Amino acid sequence: MEVGFLGTGRMGKVMAANLLKAGHRLRAWDKSPEPLHELKQGGADIATSAADAFQGDAVISMLPNDQALREVFIEGDLLNHARPPTVSINMGTVSLDCVDVLVAAHAAYNIPYVAATVFGRPDVAAT
Repeated sequence: MEVGFLGTGRMGKVMAANLLKAGHRLRAWDKSPEPLHELKQGGADIATSAADAFQGDAVISMLPNDQALREVFIEGDLLNHARPPTVSINMGTVSLDCVDVLVAAHAAYNIPYVAATVFGRPDVAAT
């Protein structure tokens, strides 16, 4: 399966690494380059932009908060500039208001959206 991944911070990096270990093709993006270098060594393709990562069978977002999601998806007009995946999954912690905005934005482009917030610790996610 080809997976796009947005947000490779503490939790996202270990989730993305697990996808690679499971044999999935991964295209990762983050504003910060440090965690991307580790994922590249594990076999990930590094996207040049969020839109470049927003493709494949699924895209997982682990962006850290409402502001980051709004900057990328709404203000960055991501859904208008990307090749739509089969499904877009947000696993970051965001408010219900932000979820409503993302549901509407995805619906406008006929992209299935799943809100699947995770709570946990990176060390647990890694195992």
